[in-house]
Amino acid sequence: MQLKTLFQPDANADERGVSPVIGVILMVAITVILAAVIGTFVLGLGEDVNSTPQATWDFELEDFDSDDSLELRITHNGGDSIDGDLLSLEGLDAGSIDVFAGTDVTAGTLHTIPSDSLTSPADEGETVRLVYTAEGGGSSNVIATFDIPSDADLS
Repeated sequence: MQLKTLFQPDANADERGVSPVIGVILMVAITVILAAVIGTFVLGLGEDVNSTPQATWDFELEDFDSDDSLELRITHNGGDSIDGDLLSLEGLDAGSIDVFAGTDVTAGTLHTIPSDSLTSPADEGETVRLVYTAEGGGSSNVIATFDIPSDADLS
């Protein structure tokens, strides 16, 4: 009988405890994660994040009268409504133009720039950029670009 109990599988052999070291590591990890999340909310680190509005834009360079002059038409096709005072067009003769100043730019808003504003440095083959600057003059992001065709006659 003693031989049977010697080779019989132990009922408690599959029950194992978690090592105390692993338990301590898990508790420290949970504490650090909770401290980071609570600290973010308490200090308000997520509140001052300015996000760039999402919008689609259409640029067209077209003839607008009989003297073969060109104009650049910029159309807001859809997406977020944007305060026009926060938008500027860069790469033009004046350096930067407040294209939509004083307006709320929503889907369908159109602005036209005559070709005499499209001379150097934004010349044939150059890129014109529509730039969004966050309120308070913080960060700025290019939200749309247009490459003036190299065969465009801007004169």
